[in-house]
Amino acid sequence: MLLVYTNRSSSLTEDDAFFQERKTFSQAETSTFLTYLNVTFSLLSSLSIPTISAISTHAHGGGLELALTTDFRVVSPTVQLSLPETRLGIIPGAGGTYRLPRLIGRSRALDMMMTGRRVGAQEALNFGLVSRCCDEGRDVNEEAIELAKKICEGGPLAITAVKRAVDGGWEGGLGVEGLAYQGVVNSDDKFEALNAFAEKRKPVFKGK
Repeated sequence: MLLVYTNRSSSLTEDDAFFQERKTFSQAETSTFLTYLNVTFSLLSSLSIPTISAISTHAHGGGLELALTTDFRVVSPTVQLSLPETRLGIIPGAGGTYRLPRLIGRSRALDMMMTGRRVGAQEALNFGLVSRCCDEGRDVNEEAIELAKKICEGGPLAITAVKRAVDGGWEGGLGVEGLAYQGVVNSDDKFEALNAFAEKRKPVFKGK
């Protein structure tokens, strides 16, 4: 399980130092920067273990693109999320243009990217941009850790298999799901779960 804590400044003006630095980049430096950033984000998104972003304040631009690489996004009720790059004459360059539509659909993604508007926690929850919004006064990190613990109660092989099936299913559909299922159907964990159910106890998974 990997927890990613994603927090960016609450306004574009507070990112002045970052933008001033980017203004000095040559075309080659910009290309190198984006290449390394995309490689890093791709590695995160391709991890076989579940990943969770905990966002306690705001995530704009690259901060949100980082959060989009994880399986789950847990936010505070006051969070704001945006991809404001078009307001700066550029576009999201770290996966936002293809990861966001897969989550919330083409039309909503275009709305966010073309207007650069900020989306609050409830709206983000309603259309699937975030997985959970914690209650007022509750620490978002505690909410994310609770989710991680709940996931870890499942069989390790099953957890990784379902992630592989879902990710691969975008392209391969039932064929990918079938292959993933075959990898767990005869596992020790599967039979341990059946025995635990019959014995009315919690299963003890070993990842085998």
